Parts: sequence; structure tokens; C-alpha cells
Amino acid sequence: MTVRSNQWENVAGTAIIAFTKGNDWNIYNNVFFTTNNSYTTTDGLICVMNGHGYVNNNIKIFSNTFVNVMSRASIHFDAGEGNEVYNNLFYGTRGIAMQNSAMTHDNNWCFDSDGGSDCNSVRSEPGGVVGMGDPFVNLAANDFRLKEPLANGRALPSAFNRDIRGVSRGTSGGWNVGAFEFGGAPINDGTNEPHVSNDDVIVVERARFNPAHGETVSFRAPTLQRAQVLTRSSQLVVSLAAQPDGHTFSIVWDGKNQSGALVASGIYLVKLQLDDPNALKKVVVIK
Repeated sequence: MTVRSNQWENVAGTAIIAFTKGNDWNIYNNVFFTTNNSYTTTDGLICVMNGHGYVNNNIKIFSNTFVNVMSRASIHFDAGEGNEVYNNLFYGTRGIAMQNSAMTHDNNWCFDSDGGSDCNSVRSEPGGVVGMGDPFVNLAANDFRLKEPLANGRALPSAFNRDIRGVSRGTSGGWNVGAFEFGGAPINDGTNEPHVSNDDVIVVERARFNPAHGETVSFRAPTLQRAQVLTRSSQLVVSLAAQPDGHTFSIVWDGKNQSGALVASGIYLVKLQLDDPNALKKVVVIK
């Protein structure tokens, strides 16, 4: 299972991603953030359900950005082998703790505002960095690109050598931590899924939703123009136009087709038309 190049905003509950039993997951190039501190996770950001003793193997958590997320323990596993946590960026995130011996972690970066214990796990890493200051281009506008290199990351296998936009890792002389490589330009050579440009990071709210209960899924991006909701066999379900939303544009899908009827439960693809290039997102309709 691969979870990559997503933005997760204002998620609360047990965890953002919580495992019971699972092997061979790659979680990389994601941004997890909250717009205020009222959203918390009780067991962890990415974790095994606490205290159940589940075994998880070969979980790779690489090059993610965590911003202002409150948690009891950021990343933990009760048992397992081959679990690795490298090149992640933690900013304003409370309760950072790579817990238990069922993982190896290194080359992460942590913002330390008060000299407290939140960064101790990163502080203990041979290649970890505990830094000060705001590393982002525009934190207030949720622009989490780096304004200067944070190149303490380790070189990872080729499957992980591009950032959330498709920029090659190592552009600034070393691998940067977090979802965004400093500098560089996206590469679209047909070898990977479409990526978005520097200014078009897409925010997806509620990718799993139940329209029968009035829930919707929404997408926001600065140059978002239109969206096509497709079945997994590429049949058109509905076409939607973007609307101005402050300094960006947004599209809301209410789970209905072009005729106004609720669609069946299942997985749908949403093709978003941007200035450059198009992007493809997956949503899950439940009832």
C-alpha cells in the first residue's frame, strides 16, 4: 500500500493513519497540518492502535511534513521488523516520540521553540537536527515549501527520489527533509503520476465521505479550474467548475452524478484541471 503526495488538514481522533495489522506500507511526501490546536490525535499521528500488541512489518514513513499537529506520540509501533522513519519534518508538533524498538529512525528535523522534550526522539538521532525558526515559505498561507535548504536527509531508494511536486531529491546538494525539496523544477517524464506545480499544492478535505449524511469532499488549489469525477473504469460521473475561495479556488462534490442522484458506494477518481499539469486524486464514497 502506498500513501503519497497528499495533504491532510485538521484531522482529529485516534490517529491520522492507524494500523491494526498491516505490512509493506510506503507513506511518503505527505503534509499533515492543522489550522489551530483544537485538533488532536490520541494514539499518534501514524501508529498502531495503542496497547493491542499488533505486529506490523516494513512500514516506511519517509519525507513527510507535520505542522502544528497535537498528539500523544507522533509515530509508534508495538512490534514488528523493517519499520523505518527517515527524513520527516516536524514543526510545532507536540508529543513527538518515535516509540518502542519496532522501528529505526534517523535524519529527521524538529522545530524546538522552548527547549522542551518534544524533540528528544529527533535529538537522539545521529543524523537528526533540532532547529529553530520557521522553515516555510509562508506558514500563514499553508505554503510549506522550504525557504532554505534543510539538507540533513539521507539518500533513499529511487522509488522515493522525487518530492510531492515531482522535483528530484538532492537538487540543493543533499536530500532535504519533509515533503518539499528545496528549489528545483518538477519533472514530468511519464515515469510517475502527475504532480502539481510549486504554487498548486492541492488541499483535499475528507477524501472518505458519506453523501447520504450530507457529507462532501472538497479540493482547493490556487489555479484550480474544473474537476471531472470518474469511475475506476474512467466513465464520467459529473463535471464541476471551481469557485473563488479567498486567495484560492475550490470545488465541492456532494456525491451526486450529473443527473443529481447519489452515486453508489465505492472508489472514484477526481481529475483536477490546473494551469500545469492536471492531477488525479482518489476519493471513497461510503453509505
